Amino acid sequence: MVNITLPDHLAAQLEEIAQREKRSVTDIVVSMIEQYEPKPVSQEESDTAFDSIFGIYDDDVTDMSTSVRETLKDYFEKKYGRPD
Repeated sequence: MVNITLPDHLAAQLEEIAQREKRSVTDIVVSMIEQYEPKPVSQEESDTAFDSIFGIYDDDVTDMSTSVRETLKDYFEKKYGRPD
């Protein structure tokens, strides 16, 4: 079971449909979801979506997962004056 919060105007519209069809709101929502057919995404749209994020992480900043040895070397060198 899932609780869904809808804007007031959509909740009112859903209630009207349920009353008009003499069905529960749950039945109406289930029926709408079962009839829903997602729009297929074309290959061009898919490529464009990928292209928009391509290279987003290309920069000179590294994190510790890629530079752990350098990070630890710098830490110990600063703290103890030697890299080990």
